Amino acid sequence: MTRQLKSLAVFASLLALTAVDGRAQEIYSTDFSTLDGWSVQTSCASGYAWAADAPPASRGWGAAPFMSGPASLNFNNGVDIGGLGVHGGAAYTCGGATSPPIDLSAGGSSATLSFWVSVEMESGCQWDELRLVVRPAGGGTAFHDECIMPQLVQCDWQEFTLPLDVQWGTVEISFWFDVLDDWFNQGSGPFIDDLVVTGSCAHDWSTHCIGVGSVSTGLPAVLEPVGSFSVSTNRFQLQGSDFPTNTFAVGFYGAQTATIPLGNGIRCIAAAQSFRLALVPTRALGRPHWNVDLGAPPLPTGQVIAGSTWYFQSIFRDGPGFNFSDAIQVTFCD
Repeated sequence: MTRQLKSLAVFASLLALTAVDGRAQEIYSTDFSTLDGWSVQTSCASGYAWAADAPPASRGWGAAPFMSGPASLNFNNGVDIGGLGVHGGAAYTCGGATSPPIDLSAGGSSATLSFWVSVEMESGCQWDELRLVVRPAGGGTAFHDECIMPQLVQCDWQEFTLPLDVQWGTVEISFWFDVLDDWFNQGSGPFIDDLVVTGSCAHDWSTHCIGVGSVSTGLPAVLEPVGSFSVSTNRFQLQGSDFPTNTFAVGFYGAQTATIPLGNGIRCIAAAQSFRLALVPTRALGRPHWNVDLGAPPLPTGQVIAGSTWYFQSIFRDGPGFNFSDAIQVTFCD
């Protein structure tokens, strides 16, 4: 059996393994295993601050110090939020934790914030107060500011969700905690975990066909979509991996599939009505990158619209010949 026929057989056997991921597009997420770019502001008693860690391991109601290990974002000194201090004498503590900038427009026409929260503190926002604030990145008047979980003294992990307006643009999310007095501050405080901002744009893509191993690396070159699947946002990108190093690759896309053994690999997109993307370097790590301008197709017939499905692949120099990456299928949204 020739090398090309063997490649074709491998392609046919692997095609059935592909699957579409239909989740909402993730704009931003963190599991707080580290502070992950969040900044911490402390303006009250020293030693009490927001941190990404796991203490105290033992908390009221048996609640774990994280929703998913190994850590959460929580406010305390590793033990409590200020001490007992009946009739005064406990530490007066407060502080904030603020996210990196988050571009809400990257995920389509709407966005949602969700996170898990667990608290051990005094009830009601007139005593201990945990506030969620969403404001423009860099500061400014808050778009949203509320005291969350006002009726709970101690609770196990519960999910909190909040619709966000994409017209707010690039925002920062903050959690602010304040004990408000120097009494009864012996609780372990507020704990936040698994924060995610998702957009309305469906995250819909799959691997359409598997590439053939390169004579240079022994591995098939792989493409992955990154950025936004939203046509209106126009921030779609392709990232390659396991390409031969220090050479060049050309991306291309089309609406029709094919199975054509060619060069050292398989072309998985029909040559007719396919559209060329840029020639880019694979660089020292074999990771080419394409910024795909959805608003400026190579030809009018290559215009990407919401709801349309397109196939993307790359051709690259492979030793004395050439080869193809795998091909991916992407469905775009508004």
